[in-house]
Amino acid sequence: MLDRASCHTAQKSQRLAARLGTHLVLLPKQRSELNCMDHLWRPLKQRVSANRQYPTVQQHVDAAIQWVLGLSPQDALRKAGCLAEGFWLRDLLENFWRPT
Repeated sequence: MLDRASCHTAQKSQRLAARLGTHLVLLPKQRSELNCMDHLWRPLKQRVSANRQYPTVQQHVDAAIQWVLGLSPQDALRKAGCLAEGFWLRDLLENFWRPT
């Protein structure tokens, strides 16, 4: 799932994705509230970044990575809003992911 940045919509990117068999899903323009990653970043920023100063950027990055990797698949989907009843891509999600 991608925004409509020029690097995502460029012909070269589109051709490469097709060659690799990757289906690109472009988000509607100017609708960042539909971007699951934006919803996932919010709790990450609250728990890892807010009111904290790390000695190095790498330590900050490592803390963020550990937080994301520590989420169960169910938690990641819930925090991203993907499990909400009105999630706009629910039908697509149900074809690609099954809870364990």
